[in-house]
Parts: sequence; structure tokens; C-alpha cells
Amino acid sequence: MDESSAPLLSLDSETADDDVETNDRSLPANKDYHVFISYSSEDKEFVKTLHQHLEENLKFRCMVAERDFTIGAPVMDNISEAMDRSEKALFVVSTNFLNSEFCKREVDFAHIFAIDNKHQNYAIILKIDDCQLDRKMRICTYIDGSDRDIEAIGHKLEMAYSAGHGHLGQDDKQSSSPSSSVVRKRCSRATS
Repeated sequence: MDESSAPLLSLDSETADDDVETNDRSLPANKDYHVFISYSSEDKEFVKTLHQHLEENLKFRCMVAERDFTIGAPVMDNISEAMDRSEKALFVVSTNFLNSEFCKREVDFAHIFAIDNKHQNYAIILKIDDCQLDRKMRICTYIDGSDRDIEAIGHKLEMAYSAGHGHLGQDDKQSSSPSSSVVRKRCSRATS
């Protein structure tokens, strides 16, 4: 798929009794994936490496379009189902992502999904280059992954997943911890 996206999902620190164990990481019974990873196909190689690290080393169950979407189904139906089946969405944001119409639609879907489901901390934003975030993402904190260090990014994603930071629609406060300031960089509002 040329311009696919999929977001990572995370769990809150408290889990229900009907949660299931998935590779040492809890997952609510009504979810199949921890995260849905949304990305531009132009960033496919980076995302493939990230996805592999998240599943093999950090035990996240990830939904990715090329492996998990239903072949022959409308793309927007696949995206909607991915969001329903995933605890969180991870947007791998780059200049390529911001130039992709499919990626823009996924951000719109996630925004609506988060509002409809009262899920304030649904999306995690991972910025992998020096792009200018669009207006829906400017209100969020994000993970700076511009160095593309997979292990460091994985660690930051684990922190965001467990702490609930970096989510679409939530104005997070910065922690005083030195490592959290690296993990969660406040999105600046662009001046037009």
C-alpha cells in the first residue's frame, strides 16, 4: 500500500480482570493489538525496523497495514477496524507522512475516534524528521525520534505507552524528570 498508516496503542497502568497476557504485556480483552502504527509508505524501511523491535524486544503487539489489513476491503474500513482493535495509535510523522492524503485521513479518523470514544490519550506521535506538525498535532506532546535510534525510540515509546503522554487531544504537563523532558517534547504552535 503506497500511503498507509497505523498507530501504536498503549494500556493504562490499571488493567481490568478480563485483560489477557500477550507476550508479557497486558492487553484488554476487547483489543487485539497494543498499537496501530500509522506511517507513510516512503518511511516503510524505518517502520519495519521499529515494528520488529517493538514486537520482538519490547513485546508490543502491533497492527501494521501490510500484514494485518484485510485484502480487498476499502482502505478506510481497514483503518476504522484497526483503530477499534488497537489500544492506541502511533503516528510515525515525517515530511512524507504530512504529504500523504491517506495519513492525513488517518489522523482525522483518530481524532474523531478519540472524541467519540472519550479516549483522550489514544494517539502517540513519533516525529522522525524536522517536519512542521499540522494543526491537529500541534496541541500534542511528541516523541523526538529524529536521530532514528531504534532502541532509544523504543524506550521512549514504552514510557509514553505506560505514562499516557504524547496523545492526540491531550495537553500534557511536563514532568520534572530529566528523562521525561527528552521523551516528551512540547509541540510548538506554528506561527503562520
